[in-house]
Amino acid sequence: YFDMKSFGWLNAWWKLIILVLLRYHTIVTAMLNEFNILETIIMEFVHRHANLHPTIN
Repeated sequence: YFDMKSFGWLNAWWKLIILVLLRYHTIVTAMLNEFNILETIIMEFVHRHANLHPTIN
């Protein structure tokens, strides 16, 4: 049994979720970019530290 009323309610929820995701997409992207920059800095630091101490692998 397929209820059109419940489907419409679910569809409204999906539209709301999509709207929120689109609204905050730039904020989420900025946060991810900041995390990537942080990760790059850490990796660069580790790489430089490894170069300063070749005996430590």
